[in-house]
Amino acid sequence: MPGGRLNPGEGLITGAMREVEEEAGIDVELTGVLKLEFLPSHSRSKSFVRLRCVFMAKPANPNDEPKSIPDFESIGATWVSLEEMDGLRLRSSEPRHWAEYLAKGGTVFPLSVLETT
Repeated sequence: MPGGRLNPGEGLITGAMREVEEEAGIDVELTGVLKLEFLPSHSRSKSFVRLRCVFMAKPANPNDEPKSIPDFESIGATWVSLEEMDGLRLRSSEPRHWAEYLAKGGTVFPLSVLETT
């Protein structure tokens, strides 16, 4: 599950697609939104907002293979089934959570939920 930050002036969709290309080495088409979080934070020295969006995506070219050679962006990427996730050392439980959610028919919201009026 690629992740990262937006570059200055970059939109959510463009940033998500860039992060996938950097970390997995493939181009994707975003097909929906799984989760949107708005997390304001305050401390004595600063206030900021963290906006986090989890997208659903599919490869732009179904024949593309994710990169398998480690680099600065990631240690590699691969396609796996839900069952195969059990044997992997993941940086968090989140990929498995979303795989289970989707396997159970969880809602994928349209990208239009991010549009402003």
